[in-house]
Amino acid sequence: MSHYKPYPEYKDSGVEWIGEVPAHWEVKRLGHVGDIFKGSGGNKSDQTEEGVPCLRYGEIYTRYDSFLEKPVNYVSTESASVYTPLHPGDVVFTASGEDVSEIGKAVAVMFDGPLVCGGDTIILRPRWHANHSIKFLGYLANAAPIAAQKSVSGTGFTVVHISGGKIKEVRLAWPQSGEQSQIATFLDRETTRIDTLIEKKQRFIELLEEKRQAVITQAVTKGLDPNAPMKDSGVEWIGEVPAPWGDTKLVRVFKEKGKDLTTQYPPGAISFGEVVTKEMRNEETLASYQALEEGEFIVNPLNLNYDLKSLRVALSDKDVRVSSGYIILRLRDGFQPRYVRWLMYLFDTRYMKTLGGGIRQTITFADIAKCHAAIPGSTEQSQIATFLDCETTRIDTLIEKTRESIELLKERRSALITAAVTGKIDVREEAA
Repeated sequence: MSHYKPYPEYKDSGVEWIGEVPAHWEVKRLGHVGDIFKGSGGNKSDQTEEGVPCLRYGEIYTRYDSFLEKPVNYVSTESASVYTPLHPGDVVFTASGEDVSEIGKAVAVMFDGPLVCGGDTIILRPRWHANHSIKFLGYLANAAPIAAQKSVSGTGFTVVHISGGKIKEVRLAWPQSGEQSQIATFLDRETTRIDTLIEKKQRFIELLEEKRQAVITQAVTKGLDPNAPMKDSGVEWIGEVPAPWGDTKLVRVFKEKGKDLTTQYPPGAISFGEVVTKEMRNEETLASYQALEEGEFIVNPLNLNYDLKSLRVALSDKDVRVSSGYIILRLRDGFQPRYVRWLMYLFDTRYMKTLGGGIRQTITFADIAKCHAAIPGSTEQSQIATFLDCETTRIDTLIEKTRESIELLKERRSALITAAVTGKIDVREEAA
């Protein structure tokens, strides 16, 4: 940010988190900008497909950044009567969060139409005679110096709360309205540019993840020789497989291990890729654990929210003890653990979501055992495993580097907003 010039003259703001501000700026409390009051309303059961647009406090965390331009949820006209009406230009703060860093997250209302908000919110309604830019205020309300003041005002442990009175006392660096608009114009342009870069990088990650999945699918179902003669596997989602591969069921690959609760391995957590099993709790006794040995497979029989980041099968690379609720599988002779790991990854992401039943989608060893697979010989299993270990590591490294670059862009975005709304950089010419 060194290429942005500072203001000609500064003064001490008297606020630790803000530091020096341009000499011609004011320092005022948020309560001086407008009226602050609590929002109130019903609950999620009031939600409808259409009706009166509604903002809920949870959406301020998950749906919006600093501005609400298009609501996504609605309540009926009858239910809306018990919700707090919002006006264009209002700033809505969350009144609670899971930790101090979350409390007081804000969104400025840019929507020009009927709109209500539910409870657990605090609303700032700027006075109409006050000279302000709602865009500037939206950027300012979530800037780091403001977030820091809100965080030290939180109370509670399991859930942290902040009151309207504490919000009212938050100190701001405050330029005149014309300069606020210039700063907002600059930030609109620069944050849009950064957000566009972030979106492109996120799309690149999606393409890499798709390529990763395609590489695994190709290698596990088609092998590494593009000229190999093929045959029908007889399994719709697998399609054709190399002709020499053997047809089998997973019951001939695995046998279920009995729940041995005597072997003394320490409790622990097993991970593979995105798979992380439940970490053992200290208050559980060792007697309730079963031994999981290196080279064995652990299966989570329950899955409430099936997706690619919630896999159910992992290969253990250590001797530990795990909850008796898991299924433990041992490989039969003739199968390479590293290859079967990739085979089960493919089953996990492509097919296992169709197995089991009940609200929790519970699977058993019998569900897994009946699955059909086409498997190469031991030497080819090792070749495929080595290839996939190398290729997925390369792709995963690219994904991780791209994620790191996204985090750096987000940090730059936040720092740029903070520097502009606190007067650390002079963007008046930049906004022209």
